Amino acid sequence: MLELATELRVPDPGIGQLFARPSRWQAWLDVEAALALAEADLGIIPAAAAEEIVRKARYELLDVARVEEGLRITGHPIVPLVWELDRICEGDAGGYIHWGATTQNITQTGQILLLRQVHQVLLTQMARLLEALAVLAERTRDYLLPGRTHGQHAVPATFGYKVSVWIDELCRHVERLQQAEPRLFVAMLGGGAGTVASFGDHGLKVQHRLAERLGLGSMPVPSRVLLDHEAEYVLTLSMLSATGTRIAREVYTLMKDEYGEVEEPVSPGSVGSSTMPQKRNPKLSQDIITIGAQIRASI
Repeated sequence: MLELATELRVPDPGIGQLFARPSRWQAWLDVEAALALAEADLGIIPAAAAEEIVRKARYELLDVARVEEGLRITGHPIVPLVWELDRICEGDAGGYIHWGATTQNITQTGQILLLRQVHQVLLTQMARLLEALAVLAERTRDYLLPGRTHGQHAVPATFGYKVSVWIDELCRHVERLQQAEPRLFVAMLGGGAGTVASFGDHGLKVQHRLAERLGLGSMPVPSRVLLDHEAEYVLTLSMLSATGTRIAREVYTLMKDEYGEVEEPVSPGSVGSSTMPQKRNPKLSQDIITIGAQIRASI
C-alpha cells in the first residue's frame, strides 16, 4: 500500500523499471552481443557465431527459472546468464560468448547503458521543469513579497525574482550533467586483469569496436574496475537533489498559515487530513503558485 500511495503522489517517470531484472539482464546481453560482433569484425571469433549470439541475446528467450537456480548455486551475478545464453545458441556459437571478457566488463558497461537511458529521462524532466519555472517567473515578476534574511523581513523582493534564482541554479546542474556525458558514457573492456592481454594483438581495438557497437565512447586506459566517472554523476545528482530540497522547503515554508504567501494546488478529491477538517484542500484560482508540485514531481 505504501508503494502504491507513493506512486500515486509522485509517478515514476520510468527510471524504476530500468533497474528491474529484465532490463538489467538485457543490458548485459546487449554488451555480450556487441562484444561478439566486435570480435567478429576483427576476426577473433567466427562471424556466424556472433550472428547467432546476437539473435539469441534476448531476455524473453531465456529460461529465467534456470538462470535463477544457477544464481542460487553459484552466487555469481553473470555466469548463469552466460550458461543460459550458451544453451539456447545453436551449433558451437555458445562457446564464443564472453570471449576474453570478465564479469566487471559486462556488468559495468551494461550499467552505463542503463544510466544513459536514465540520463535522458532526467534531462527531459529538467527541460519540462525549466519551462514551467520560466512561465512562473514571468507571471510573478511583479508579485511583491518581503525578502528575508535569517527568517526576518529584509528589503522587498518579488516572487518572480526568487524563481529566477532557482532557474539559474538548475541551469548549472543541466550543464554539469551534459558536461559529464563524454566521461560517463564509455565502454570498458580490459579483460581478466584489465590489461586487455586476453584479446591478444587486438588489445584496445576490441574495446573501441565494442564501444562503437553500443554507441559509447571508449576508455582511454582500460582497467578491471574504474568508477570515478559514475561517482561524478552521483555527486552531480546529489547537488541537483539538494537544490530541489531547498526549493521545496522554501515553498513549504511560504505555504504555512503564518505566512500564507503561496499555495500549492492539489488534485480534486484529495484529502488533507482524516481527522482535522480545517486541513481542507485550498481553493484553486489563477493566482495560485504551482511550483511546489512541479518540483516534487520532477526532482
